[in-house]
Amino acid sequence: MMKIKKIAMLTVAVATLGGAVVVAHADNPHPWLIDQWDHSSTSGSTNAYSNYSVLDTRQYGSIAYVNNRLGVTRSYDSKDYGAARTSHKQDRWDAGTKSYPGWNVYYFGN
Repeated sequence: MMKIKKIAMLTVAVATLGGAVVVAHADNPHPWLIDQWDHSSTSGSTNAYSNYSVLDTRQYGSIAYVNNRLGVTRSYDSKDYGAARTSHKQDRWDAGTKSYPGWNVYYFGN
C-alpha cells in the first residue's frame, strides 16, 4: 500500500512540473527589454501575424516579420516607437509552405 502511495505522489509531482513548462509562452521574449509580442502559432500557419512592441523607455525600435518555411520574409514592419504590426496570408509564392511569425529589436539612438 505504501509503495502505491509513493508512486501516486511521484506521478502527481512529475505531472505538475511538466505542466509548468507547458504553460510558459513567449509574450515577453526579449531577455532584458520590456516588450510584448502577440503572434499566431509559432509552429506555422497559413494566415500568420506578428505584433511586437518594445515598451521600454530606451531607444530601441520594434521589428515584426513573417517568414515562410523557405526562409523568405513575406511581410515586415518596423517602428521606432510603438508596435510593429504585420500579417501574411499564404499565397502561391509560398509554394505551399506555412508561415512563421518573428520579432527583433534595433537601436536607433546615438
